[in-house]
Amino acid sequence: MLQKISRLDKVIATIFLMYCLSALSFFFSFIELSIGLPIKNLTVVIGLLIPLAYFLYKRFKIKKLSLPYLGFFFLTEILFLFFESNFFRDTQFTNFSFPHYLLITYLNFLTLINFGKTRLHYEFILKSSLCIIGILILFQYGIFSDLIGSGTNFQSSKVLGDYSEGKLIQSIRYGEIIDALIHPNGASVISVFGILILIILKEKDYLIKKNITHIILFFLFIPIIFLNATRGAFLVLFVILIIYYSIKILKEKSLAIKFYLISLPILFFIVVYTLFESSIDKLLLINRLIETNTSNARFSQISVSLNNFMSNPYLGVGYHYATLGGEYTRSNFSYMQILASHGIFYFIIYLIFIIKMWTGNLKNIIILAGSIFSFGLLSFYNWGILESLSVVAYIIYYEKMQKINAPYK
Repeated sequence: MLQKISRLDKVIATIFLMYCLSALSFFFSFIELSIGLPIKNLTVVIGLLIPLAYFLYKRFKIKKLSLPYLGFFFLTEILFLFFESNFFRDTQFTNFSFPHYLLITYLNFLTLINFGKTRLHYEFILKSSLCIIGILILFQYGIFSDLIGSGTNFQSSKVLGDYSEGKLIQSIRYGEIIDALIHPNGASVISVFGILILIILKEKDYLIKKNITHIILFFLFIPIIFLNATRGAFLVLFVILIIYYSIKILKEKSLAIKFYLISLPILFFIVVYTLFESSIDKLLLINRLIETNTSNARFSQISVSLNNFMSNPYLGVGYHYATLGGEYTRSNFSYMQILASHGIFYFIIYLIFIIKMWTGNLKNIIILAGSIFSFGLLSFYNWGILESLSVVAYIIYYEKMQKINAPYK
C-alpha cells in the first residue's frame, strides 16, 4: 500500500512547483505592480530555499537523502567557474549567469527528488503542474483581454520600467503588463510543457481517462505560443507532436483507425486555413517563422561562435567572448555558446551532464518526448527561462527508476 503524502508536504510542494513554473514570480510581480507590496524579491526564498531546506532535512533525518548526478553537476559547475575566473583566464569581463541558472535548475531537481519518488508523488507533481499551468495561462488570457489589470495604473509603477519593451510595444507579444510579469518566451515554454504533461497523462491511463479533457487543455495551452509569437517553442512542440502522433499511427493495427488518425489532422488544417485564410498572414508567429532577418542573425551568431571556438578549441575564449563579434554579444544557440566558451573538453563534460539528466531509454515514449523538449529548447533559449527543465528531469528520472523499457503502445 502506498504511503499517503502529508498535507504540509503537498502545500510546500505546490508552492515550489509554482516557483518552477514561473507562477510564483508571476503572481508576486502582479501584486507588486498592482498594490505596491514589495514581495517579488521573496520569490526565491519562499519558492525555492524553504522547500529545498524542508525536503532535504526531512530526507536527511530519516537517512534517505537522495542526490542524483551530484558528481556530474559539481564537475560541470566547478570547471566552468574555474575556467571563467581570473585565476585561469586573464580577461576583462567574466560572466557567471550560466552556472547560476544551472545551480538553480539542479537545486529544483533535488527538491523534487527528495519530495518523493513514489507513484503518488509522481501523480501529484504531474496533476499539480497541470493545474498551475492552467491557472497561469488563464490569468494571461485575462490580461491580454483587459479583464484583469485594466483598472490598475501599471504605467506609473517603478517596477514596470525594469521590464517594459519601450518602443517595441507594437503587438500583443510586447504587451507591457505581460512583459512585467513573465518573459513571453518563458510563457510559451510553460505552455509547451503543459502539452508535454498531457502526453504523459495520456500514456498513464490511471491519471486522466477522458479524451475531451486533453482536447480542452490542449486548445487552452497552444494559443499562448501564437500570442507570444515564440518560434523556438512552436518548433519544439511541432517535432514532439509529429513524432508522438507518428508512433501512435505506426503502432495502430486497424487500417480504419490509421486512416482516421491521418485524415483528421489534415481535414482540421484545411478547415482552419479555409475559414481564416485572410487572417493567417497577419499572425505574428507565422511572420516570424518565415522572416529571414532573425534566422540569418542566428546563423551569424553560430558562425561567430564557431570562429571564436576555432581560435582556441581546447580551452575556449570565455563565456562573455564566445559570441562576441560585430553586433552580437550572446548566441541564441546555447550549445555553440558553451563550446566556444571553454573548449571541446568542457563541452563534452557539459553534454555528459545534460544527457544524464535529460535522457534515458528512448523506447519509453515519455522519456523520448521529455528529451526532445529539453534538448530542443536548450538549442533556442538560455537557462534563465527554462525553469520547467527541472520538472522534466524529475519525470525522466522517475521513468528510468521504474525501468520502463517496453516498446511504444
